[in-house]
Amino acid sequence: MVPEEVDLTVPRSYRGRRRLPGVRIHTTAHPPGENEVMIREGIRVTAPARSIVDAASVGMAPEQVVTAARQALARGLATRCQLLEAARKKGRRISRLVSAALALEAGL
Repeated sequence: MVPEEVDLTVPRSYRGRRRLPGVRIHTTAHPPGENEVMIREGIRVTAPARSIVDAASVGMAPEQVVTAARQALARGLATRCQLLEAARKKGRRISRLVSAALALEAGL
């Protein structure tokens, strides 16, 4: 699936800036830590575990969380531990959702 817009997360201080075509801006009071960021083709992006839990926290459908987690694990882009730790930082609701997605992925 190719998204129609690119999602960018920026610090809250960027709120209210001009919207760019094809870009959806999200703000956060909790920018990613260094262990939640990676460089892909010269671009600084959030690591897969952080991206998955961020998407889950803004309403990604549970079946999409399962698919994203399954793909990240299969491709070696994230570990179960990384996904659970990233989810824990988002709170109880996201922790339960990601735990359930991992249980489904594991066939439990």
